[in-house]
Amino acid sequence: MHPVINGFAVSSQRGNMKTIEKYSPVFVGGVAFLLLWLFLQANQEFLFYYREQQQLFMKDVDFIRDRYTTLGGLSLCLAQFLVQFFSIRLLGAAVTAGIGVLSAMLLWFSLRKLNASVYLFPLCFVPWLFQVKGLLDYYYHYEGVLAFFLSMLFFWIYTASSSTMRPLFRIGWGCLFTVCLYLFAGSIALLFAVMLLLYDVLTKSPGGYWQLFSVLSVAVLGMIFVHVGCLVSYRFAYTNDFNYEPILVPLQSTNGSWFAAVGCMLLFFLARYVSIKTPAARMVCMVVLSLGVGWGYGRYAAMDAGDKTYAMVELQHYVTTEQWNALLRSKKIRNNNYLIMNYVNLALSQEGKLLTRLLDLQPRDPQTLLVGGEKTELVAELTVLLSDIYYRMGIIASAQDKAFDSSIGVRYGSPAMLKLLVKTNLIYGAYPVAEKYISVLERTWGYGKWATSMRRFLYDDEAVEQDPELGMKRRDLPATDAFSLQDGVYADLVHILETNPKDMAARDYAVAHLLLSRDRESANRFVERFYGTDALKSVPQILQEAMIVFNENDMDFCRKHGVTEETLTRYDEFKRQFIAFQRTKRNPAALKAGFGKTYWYYFLFNPVR
Repeated sequence: MHPVINGFAVSSQRGNMKTIEKYSPVFVGGVAFLLLWLFLQANQEFLFYYREQQQLFMKDVDFIRDRYTTLGGLSLCLAQFLVQFFSIRLLGAAVTAGIGVLSAMLLWFSLRKLNASVYLFPLCFVPWLFQVKGLLDYYYHYEGVLAFFLSMLFFWIYTASSSTMRPLFRIGWGCLFTVCLYLFAGSIALLFAVMLLLYDVLTKSPGGYWQLFSVLSVAVLGMIFVHVGCLVSYRFAYTNDFNYEPILVPLQSTNGSWFAAVGCMLLFFLARYVSIKTPAARMVCMVVLSLGVGWGYGRYAAMDAGDKTYAMVELQHYVTTEQWNALLRSKKIRNNNYLIMNYVNLALSQEGKLLTRLLDLQPRDPQTLLVGGEKTELVAELTVLLSDIYYRMGIIASAQDKAFDSSIGVRYGSPAMLKLLVKTNLIYGAYPVAEKYISVLERTWGYGKWATSMRRFLYDDEAVEQDPELGMKRRDLPATDAFSLQDGVYADLVHILETNPKDMAARDYAVAHLLLSRDRESANRFVERFYGTDALKSVPQILQEAMIVFNENDMDFCRKHGVTEETLTRYDEFKRQFIAFQRTKRNPAALKAGFGKTYWYYFLFNPVR
C-alpha cells in the first residue's frame, strides 16, 4: 500500500478512536443507568413501595412552605415529591438510577478540570453507589439522595463559573454556595466545602487556601443550629446522619459517599502522573474500571435474599394493595417467623381459606395469627400489620388505636393508615373526623380520587350500612360500650359474632385461635353457642376433627353439633393406623402421608412450644 494511503488509514483509525473516546461517557452513563435500574428493581423493589408509605406529600402551599422552611427543606421537598410516585412499579428504581447517573455526570464535568482522562469516568459513580447502599437501611431518608445530588450540582456550577473570578469573589462565591447548600440540604454542605477547598488547592487557584472560609462557615452554621435547637447534636450538624432517623443511631457509618467523593478527587489528581498514550489503551482502562466498579458494588450492596425485614416489607406491600394471592405465592414465606405467619394467615382469611389451610405451615400457637396479641409492645412500623389484622377481624377499636400508634414511627404520615382512619371513623359514625382525614388525602396525588369517593358516606348512615365492607364492619361494633381487648382477642371475636354472625373473617379467626390454643372447653362452648346460626351453619372440617379429639369419649356430642359420619369413619381409620404403627414400633410420623393435614396429626405430632 502507498505510504500516504497507509498513513491516512492510520490517521483515520485514530480519529475514530478519539471520537469513540470522546463520547464514551455518554455510552457508559446509559449502560450504567440501565444496569442500576434493573439491579435496584430486582433487589430493592419493595423498599421503594415502603418509602412511599412512610410519607405524605400534599399539593398544598402551606404544606410545601412548612417543609421548605425547615433546615434542608429543598432536599426534603424534592425527595417527598418524587417518593409519592414510588407506588408506580419500576418508577422508584428508574428515578433513583437516573439521579445516580446525573450525579456521576455532574461530578465528571467538575473533575475533568483536574484530569480530562476519559477512562477515569467510571470512578465518578463510586460516591453515588454508597448512597444507594445507604438506602438499604430502612431508616436512611431519601432526602439524603437528593442532598448528595444537590451538592454535586452546586459543585459543578462552582467549577464552571469560578475559573474566571478574582480570588476574593471566588471565595465569596464559595461561601455563598456553602451557606445556601446548608440551608437547602443540611450537613452535606460540609462535604461540598471540603471539595471546594480541595479543588482550589489542586488546581492551584490563586488564594485557594482561603477557601477554608467555606469550611469555617459550615462549622459556624452547625454550632448556631445546634445552639438554637434546630439540630439535636453536632452529629447531625456535621455528618450524613442528618438524613438518618433522628431517634436512632445507624449501625454502619452513613458517610461512605463523602469519603468516596473526596477520594475520587484525589485519584483524578494523582492520575495526572500516569501516562496512557493511546486511545485504545484508555478505552481498555475505562472498561476495566467500569467492570471493577460494577462488580464491587454488586458484592457490597446486593441484598441478602433471606433478609427478614425485607420479607416483611414485601408482604406488607401485598397487604396494603390487597394482593392476597401474590402474598401467598411469595418466596419469602416461611414458618419460623411469627410476623410472616401473621401475614400469611391474614391473606388466607381474606381468601376464605384460613380454616382449610391453617395447618399448611405447621403453626405453633395462636401467635401465628396475631403476634403477641394485646400484651406485646412492638416497634411502630409493626403496628401497621396489627392495625390491618384487627380491622379485617372486625375489632375496629383496636384497628383505629394501632393506626394512631403507627404514626409515631412514621416521620411524615402514612397514606395506608390515614385511609384506615377514614374507614374506622366512617364505621363509628364520627363523620367530622373522617372528613378531616378525607380532606388531607384529597390534597395528595395518589389518594385524592379515593378520598373524594369516600365523601359519599359522610353523614349518611344508610350509605355506610349498605356498603359491603363498611356495613359489615359497622355491624361488628359491640352492642354495649366496652374496652377493646379487655378480655383478649378471642373474647372480642365472640362478641363480634354475637352481634354479627355473618362475619366469616371473625368466625375463622376465632376458630383458628381455639384450635391452636387446644382449648377444649372453649371450643365446646363455641360450638354449642353458634352451631346452627349464620356463624356456624355447617362445621368446617378442621373444627370437626378438633371436636373428635376434644370429645373422644362423647361421640354423641360430636354428632349433635355437626360432625359428619364420614369424618368419624376417617378418624377411626387414623386411630387404627396409629395403633398399628405403635405395635410394630414404627415411627407414627409415617401417618403424615395420609393424615398430615388433619388436626389429629397436628394435635399429636406438633407439640406446644
